[in-house]
Amino acid sequence: MEEHEENYKKGLEMLKQKRYDDAIMCFNKALKLNKRYKEAYKEKGNAFLTLGRTDEALNCFTIATNIDPDYAEGWKTKEAAHLLRGDYDDAVKCLENLTRINPKDEEIWVNMGSLMMNLHRFRGAIECFDKAIEINPKSAAVEKKNEAEKHIGGVKSREVKRLIKKICILGDGAVGKTSLIRKYVYDMFEDKYLSTIGAKITKKVITLKYHGAKPDVILTLMIWDIAGQEDYRNVHPTYYQGAEGALVVCDKTRKETLDNLPKWAENLYNVSDKIPIVFLANKNDLKMQATFNENDMKKMADRFGGNYFFTSAKSGENVENAFSEIGKHLLKGE
Repeated sequence: MEEHEENYKKGLEMLKQKRYDDAIMCFNKALKLNKRYKEAYKEKGNAFLTLGRTDEALNCFTIATNIDPDYAEGWKTKEAAHLLRGDYDDAVKCLENLTRINPKDEEIWVNMGSLMMNLHRFRGAIECFDKAIEINPKSAAVEKKNEAEKHIGGVKSREVKRLIKKICILGDGAVGKTSLIRKYVYDMFEDKYLSTIGAKITKKVITLKYHGAKPDVILTLMIWDIAGQEDYRNVHPTYYQGAEGALVVCDKTRKETLDNLPKWAENLYNVSDKIPIVFLANKNDLKMQATFNENDMKKMADRFGGNYFFTSAKSGENVENAFSEIGKHLLKGE
């Protein structure tokens, strides 16, 4: 085995052990010996991405795809980095390269169509979905195309304003963040998981109709759900970039998750300034196991000037109200 390959394999082992700085050192040694080692650039970029060093990660992915423009794995990781930063146009370009490399890959066409939908480029989305349907007439793209066509029809008798807003849902592991999103997004259109950094992006489109002079609003919520475990703490500041609102969640049956809410809110504010926050005490269906009360929750919300709800992802209690509340804050000043 060549020496550069040995260093590359050592780097992969360091990644498995979550020793990201050591992994980067190994990949650097491999690249010093072989400057065109695209796989080493990609994995070095993954390490940077997990550490929240997105610009350095993107530089690695760009070098990898410059070395080999047909390197699909390089384009996939580059797309993940752009999605993390909210660079949706650049993410589309990555997907365009993936469709060039693998024009018969149904999933890629569906992903690009979904991203086009997020950007309200509905005609472009339909073209992507048509490509997917050509490959597989029974593709999930059939339903997605129908949804895109509805948006093109739109509300013709009134002016319509289209807005895209990024919100984060934060909190310790196992408080029910993902379950809350699933409960809210009944007709989940996209559920894009970024396995590299443990983040998930889900889209919810809301149409708000107004009477009088105000135009109707089609509000697209880009809901970012990131793993609460310690492994992903380094990437959180990058994940917060561009957020305009947040839901901060604790578990009513675990007092320590309430005590940790200030840490989550303060870390968010360090990146995004004082955006609107709604605090949620989830698992309210487990009333007999409660470890704190409404007064505790009110004190927490008052501390940060936010509102609060007791929610249950299981029963749906206050889930709609919580997301509607953050939506109202996002529309202020629009």
